[in-house]
Amino acid sequence: MKKLFLLSMVVIYALMFGCGGGGSSGGTNTTHTVSYSNNGNSISGCNPPTDTGSYLPGANVRVQGYSQTCITDYVKAGYILASWELSAGGYYTPTQSFTIGTANVTLTAQWQPVKMVFATSATWNLSALSGVGTPRTDAACQSVATGQSLPGTWMAWTSDASHTPVSRFIHYTIPIVTLNGAIVALNWTVLTSGILQNMIDLDESGNSVSGAAVWTDTLQTGVAVDPSNNYDCNDWSSSTSAYSAYYGLTSQTTDIWTNFATSTCNAQYHLYCFQQ
Repeated sequence: MKKLFLLSMVVIYALMFGCGGGGSSGGTNTTHTVSYSNNGNSISGCNPPTDTGSYLPGANVRVQGYSQTCITDYVKAGYILASWELSAGGYYTPTQSFTIGTANVTLTAQWQPVKMVFATSATWNLSALSGVGTPRTDAACQSVATGQSLPGTWMAWTSDASHTPVSRFIHYTIPIVTLNGAIVALNWTVLTSGILQNMIDLDESGNSVSGAAVWTDTLQTGVAVDPSNNYDCNDWSSSTSAYSAYYGLTSQTTDIWTNFATSTCNAQYHLYCFQQ
């Protein structure tokens, strides 16, 4: 009887404490939560993601992101989400996964300052622009950006005999992105290397303008294609077939995004507009 009593006590003790039960705070059946922080960078209507799951230690957690509307709103404010910093260590981007440990965790947003670029939704009758030379196209870009409440100073990726992006633009040290947050180039050096990371195929509202022709007279290096031969529609003032200019294509990421071919100036093409 004494042996039976001792065996019963061992079984009871094992059931209570040996299987992770009994409410032990560090037990393998204790679940943990995942929360997100915008790291102080708040935009109205764009709260950090919410994860309502409860995760056992060792579970894989898929990292969330902001909605496309909020991504665009943050871009307009001058930022993209570079990554989430996990309180338990490590950096993750949306759709990546991490393994949760034995504690609740927080993912804190890491923000990257950016500048914007778009291709205009409108095509242009160049003779209707005001001013002289490339400042005419700059004014067109500024007007379009202001009309969409896009902040800052805007300039056109166009050249004439006296003005080029190299001489006019800031030489970016931060990424240039379209309104959906896609990185076009990490900086000025990459932008002028001839290969873009993504196409400049969204307009000032974030709508597609893929496959469109864009007036440029500009090489990928940011200088005029041939300033001695007036391939700029007579300083961007003529809409007749008597003059011609170089143009690029929004559907391209190689150097022909800016320098594809020439066209007579009676054509009406788009403009690339860069935030300064």
